[in-house]
Amino acid sequence: MTFDEQLFLIANGHHTAFMDMLMKYNTSSRVWIPFYIALFAGLIYKYGWKKSLYMLLFIGMAIGAADYICASIIRPAFQQMRPSNPDNPFSQYVTLVNGYRSGPYGMPSCHASNCFALVSSLIIFTRSRWSMIAMPVWALFICYTRLYMGVHYPSDLLVGAAVGITLGSSFAMLGLTIARRIEWLKANGGYPPIKLRYNNIVGSYGISLNIGPVAIPMAALLITLLIGFIIAW
Repeated sequence: MTFDEQLFLIANGHHTAFMDMLMKYNTSSRVWIPFYIALFAGLIYKYGWKKSLYMLLFIGMAIGAADYICASIIRPAFQQMRPSNPDNPFSQYVTLVNGYRSGPYGMPSCHASNCFALVSSLIIFTRSRWSMIAMPVWALFICYTRLYMGVHYPSDLLVGAAVGITLGSSFAMLGLTIARRIEWLKANGGYPPIKLRYNNIVGSYGISLNIGPVAIPMAALLITLLIGFIIAW
């Protein structure tokens, strides 16, 4: 048995009825839609519509690119079976939740890549304590649900996270570079079509915490988790 499989069994080998319901609830991407909306509302609260839409454009491109590369390029190339795949001999050791197996291949994890693309781009754009601490914890929790559900090895999650961090950081830096270019054009007589200030996009580099934009997504995060606990209980 490989080290990757041993690590997987540590996370997957201990199930309870309560945890089964909780992980099944929280592993669904649709469950977190209110949280994503709340994140965007927090950006609007702090930066306004134009700057928030500008950031959302590059964050969306990062997530889209991460999802496409993982699902349509890397997975078909490697074709590594999920631990839950019945054609995988290792599946006899996997504890499933209500028969959930997902697709046949799992390298890399799209959940991990998408979450970390969001987290890394948001950190670079905002430089806030909220994004630097709470968001990575949230992404790691989502990754853990995939281990618990038996549909990914730890290596699947690590590769997915690496893809997400790389693309999220790259697209965010591209957005900041374009914003800096716009500011330079304004200062040197150019006429950019939109009005943006580079310093207002990235916020403070002193990682100060503004309770307004934090309270909205934090409340959505806690409510989502609370609903999950209630359903699981």
